[in-house]
Amino acid sequence: MAIQRKAPGRLGKWQNNAPSWVLVPLVFALAAFALPARAAFDIYQLPMFASGAVTPNVMLLIDNSGSMNNIIWADDFEVATIYTGGFDSNEGNYHLTSIDGSSCSGGDGRWVSSGGKDLCLPNPTGGTGTSTDTRYTGNYLNYLFSTYPDNTDLTDGTIPNETRMQVARTVAKQLLDDVTGVRFGLTTFNGACNNSANGGRVLRPCDDRSDTQITNLKSSIDGLDAESNTPLAEALYEITRYFRGLPVNYQCSGQSSSFPGPASGPLQYRCQKNFTIAITDGFPTRDTTFPGDDPDDVGDARNLPDWDGLAPTTEQSDYPLFPQHSDGFQPESGFGQADEGWSLYLDDIAKFGFDIDMKSSGNDSDTSPQPWGSLSDPAPAPGEPDFRQQNMITYTVGFATSNQMLQDAADYSGGQYFTASNAADLKTALEEALLDIQTKASAAASVALNSTRLDTNLLIYQARFDGEDWSGDLKAIDVNTDGSVGSEIWSAQTRMPTADERTILSSNSSTRAGISFAWDQLSAAQQNVLKLVSEPLTCSSCNPSWCTQRGGRSGESAGSAARSATRASPVAATRCSLTSAACALERSKTAAISATAR
Repeated sequence: MAIQRKAPGRLGKWQNNAPSWVLVPLVFALAAFALPARAAFDIYQLPMFASGAVTPNVMLLIDNSGSMNNIIWADDFEVATIYTGGFDSNEGNYHLTSIDGSSCSGGDGRWVSSGGKDLCLPNPTGGTGTSTDTRYTGNYLNYLFSTYPDNTDLTDGTIPNETRMQVARTVAKQLLDDVTGVRFGLTTFNGACNNSANGGRVLRPCDDRSDTQITNLKSSIDGLDAESNTPLAEALYEITRYFRGLPVNYQCSGQSSSFPGPASGPLQYRCQKNFTIAITDGFPTRDTTFPGDDPDDVGDARNLPDWDGLAPTTEQSDYPLFPQHSDGFQPESGFGQADEGWSLYLDDIAKFGFDIDMKSSGNDSDTSPQPWGSLSDPAPAPGEPDFRQQNMITYTVGFATSNQMLQDAADYSGGQYFTASNAADLKTALEEALLDIQTKASAAASVALNSTRLDTNLLIYQARFDGEDWSGDLKAIDVNTDGSVGSEIWSAQTRMPTADERTILSSNSSTRAGISFAWDQLSAAQQNVLKLVSEPLTCSSCNPSWCTQRGGRSGESAGSAARSATRASPVAATRCSLTSAACALERSKTAAISATAR
């Protein structure tokens, strides 16, 4: 799989539904690049990458709670600053039409009075009642009245004139237009059923890209209204049921008991990856209803919804800085389901989706069907792909919010957490999430033959590379006299010396002499190819163990510094990818030097 932007006349639209670990040419380049800047999404290409994975399923979970009708903040507004004024700075949902005032002459906003000033404030929803009008936080209103003079008309573009929901719709549709190689789906909260409805609803299934599928997805996105509470964990749980091919759990009146798409769910291949990107602007409300008979709820210490078994002491006064892995401040008296943070189970459900196996029966949809693996199967041989578990990785985007729960959910499932306050931030967050998805869903392999004749000494040398953890292998495979592929003769992974016993060499570009493969031994030109930034870039910039162990693998972990660095920006992601490439090259050279043919 390669996540790419459409570039007419160059790449165009394409899809890849081939199974993972296929034999394709290995393209090795120590440089990341972006396609032409004309398209909306700059999805950066990874180094050391070749297309060779099944198209992943990516479910978009878009918050449609009432607070998504909040106005986007001005760039100069400091969220952490408490502005003084006539509005409660702790109030997050002032309805524009409920504030004393009158419509602006142009009809695009509303005059609001405070502290002896009158400002014409944007009302981009055009709503005339509290169920449809634009909302403002009290702190933002105080900022506006302390910043702009009396009788200022702010509907002229001086400040943003879009709501969070409008921005989410726009950016999500850009994503669908510009990103291929992904089977997108769409889920939202069950607000259309009634304001207090539980769970979420899968509006569109994850499916192969087509003009009809994209049109339907965009139509559903256009139909999203800010009308619900925020049952985040329940909605994520419903997505796990969709991926597993189970019946709908949170069924509203008039809704089907089955999810859209195949009854067995969207998983097609054992090697297919599954992801959810949750975009939300607040803490959960009315988010405590879960079934007690889920087939993967094992009934021991790990029960839904408290899947991680952690519930640190939490009080409402902790809001919004709730402790790590908190389950909320329930059952504190004086509060209830409608209060933000009463329950905090999103991280538990993200962990649940990562820990369980989404599918363990049936046949792989490859041309030669194979039984679907399960966690109870024996582990594969060293160097072979492990398809015993199909789990779900969750990415979280805090839109105009930042909280520990979203961070915990992403960390538990191997995803990433981002914050965004405007369209540009949201676009960047989705770019980085898709960059990481591309890495996790991709693998590459190359094949070379050691002869042009078919005889008894012919071997196929296959180099494999997995973009998820930067691991690889070099295999020698026999070829039978009838031309069919025979058995494996040796694998470099099983014959490689320990890290401290390896001799790893590169060459000087001018003298062609052998040199130690270490940063200070490379020429300036070679270093510049690797770093692509002005300051020196060494393996220690991302994970010191990768280089100091000379090809050792103990530094490769879900919580490594390289994973954290990709949260910063596409540039940081590229830098660490390049660093990883240098260390992966170190390992691959070791394999080539250490391995011997029969």
